[in-house]
Amino acid sequence: MPSVPYRDPLSVVLEDPKVPERKRYCADCGDPVGAATKAPGELGGWCPHCGAPYSFTPKLWPGDLVGGQYLVAGCIAHGGLGWVYLARTRTSRTAGSC
Repeated sequence: MPSVPYRDPLSVVLEDPKVPERKRYCADCGDPVGAATKAPGELGGWCPHCGAPYSFTPKLWPGDLVGGQYLVAGCIAHGGLGWVYLARTRTSRTAGSC
């Protein structure tokens, strides 16, 4: 196997996580949502076709702690099931533990 060069995981965190308008679709009916012709489209709202709510904003931000264990570094991508995040395991040390 050839070796793979090291890449800092933090280098893939998105500075301004946004889903491009051309990739915004309703999860319920599959029709396009959140796109506009003259101004930027809305990142959240209700599908004009079926009325289902949609949101393309991340729910977690850098510094958020998930499950008391994972410290979020940021978003790295958006896929069919939502945002993909980079997080680090937070190690906790309790007084008196070995």
